[in-house]
This record gives sequence, structure tokens and C-alpha cells, in this order.
Amino acid sequence: MKQVGFFILMVVLIATAMSGCTPYHAQGITAGALVGGVTGAIVDHREPARGALIGGTLGGFAGGALAEMSYRNAREQSYYYNNGRSESYNYPYPRYR
Repeated sequence: MKQVGFFILMVVLIATAMSGCTPYHAQGITAGALVGGVTGAIVDHREPARGALIGGTLGGFAGGALAEMSYRNAREQSYYYNNGRSESYNYPYPRYR
């Protein structure tokens, strides 16, 4: 019963933390947590639940950080090519009408 309560608490905490994220960040966190959890369970074969918890936590942080870096880089490149304009086409020089 204690493990079920702990699992429910972890799901609630993760859902609360991910509620402020963009869908792009949520995908990165979820993918990182899944890969980290599986890897942690395989590495710590004597206590797979503990390994999955530790690996999932570290993987979630790493996935979120990678998603944030990729998201910032994409926004920065978009701003660079648009020169701050909100137009849909990307001209490297000013366009005169």
C-alpha cells in the first residue's frame, strides 16, 4: 500500500511540474524519463524500482534541458532570419515595396 501511495504522489508531482511546460518541453521530458527509467531498471537489476526512479528523474531533467536548448536555438534562428519581422518569408536583405 505504501508503494501505491508513493506512485500516486510521484504522478501528481510530475503532472504538476509539467502543467507549466509547452507541449514541446513535455515531449522532451516524457521521452527522457522513459528512456532513463528503462535504463535505470536494467542497470540496477537487484532493485529495478529504485533504478527506474533514479534513471527516470535524471532522464526527465536531461530531456527537458535538451528540449529547452533546441527550442531556444530554433527561436533564435527564426529571429535572425526574419530580422525581427513577423513575416512568413525569410529574406536575408530588406525588401522594399
